Amino acid sequence: FPVTIVRPGLRFSVQSLFENQYASSIGVRHLFAKGFEVRSSYGTSFRTPNFNELFSKQIFDGHFFAGNENLKPESSTTYEVSVKKVKHFNDENFLSNQISGSYIDLKDKIDMALLRFNPDTGNPEYQYINVSQYRVFNLATVHYYKRKYWSVSLGASFTGVSQKIDNLVFA
Repeated sequence: FPVTIVRPGLRFSVQSLFENQYASSIGVRHLFAKGFEVRSSYGTSFRTPNFNELFSKQIFDGHFFAGNENLKPESSTTYEVSVKKVKHFNDENFLSNQISGSYIDLKDKIDMALLRFNPDTGNPEYQYINVSQYRVFNLATVHYYKRKYWSVSLGASFTGVSQKIDNLVFA
């Protein structure tokens, strides 16, 4: 009964404004006997800045938002793993328990940052920047019980985020 499914992926993007980019992934799903399932995946990806993030300038009553022509594309590496157990009591009654974890390592995340307060008006001025290092760790659990037409679920998640900005041009 054990079944293993492997799912690879590859994408390539040719660009004129930035270097050519690629994304790759591999996912593995293994089904064991007695309702156990294990999944894992690994992937790399990218995101190029959009037009607004690069070139926009929006100034209106008390607001100043500016693009940044010096933005670099984001690049990321993601790892995920999960374990799930489904117990069927009969045709209309089952319990599912799952625990999962993921880690994302994102370089040059594009985000809006407060640059300064305009000395003449006191208004805040914002601009898109690259966050040098951005990491996310997530641990989650989901429990689901169904009996005929009724179902109950309970879940919890812990998420940790860290970021580092090496390219501060403002203090």
